[in-house]
Amino acid sequence: MNVLKTEKKLAVISALTEGCSIRSIVRMTGVHKKTIMKLLMEVGTRCQQMMDERMRGIRCEAVECDEIRTFVGKKDGAMKAAERKANPELGDQYTYIALDPVSKSDSSLPCWQAGFDQYAPIHRGSESPH
Repeated sequence: MNVLKTEKKLAVISALTEGCSIRSIVRMTGVHKKTIMKLLMEVGTRCQQMMDERMRGIRCEAVECDEIRTFVGKKDGAMKAAERKANPELGDQYTYIALDPVSKSDSSLPCWQAGFDQYAPIHRGSESPH
């Protein structure tokens, strides 16, 4: 079994955080697409565990909310109804965040929600475990 070296892992994670696509990371690093996605899932799981452990008793004087819109495969407007039904994982996706504007540190993200529906996460935001 091959083990990805730390330098390659850092290169992949750095590229992901800079907004590079998985395909471009494959070209830049030579790391296989499935390996990149597996690493992304591992890092995401560990980040969630860290947030669950450390984010307790947060006090915020104010909260700013924002959304980040992206798409997977193609935008909703470019998809036909049959294609959308056959591939529900494709299309527009949204990430909503709540942020403490005073500190703006990594520890000031009390809530986030990601999903496909533009408006549904707003109603679930207060129920988020983060």
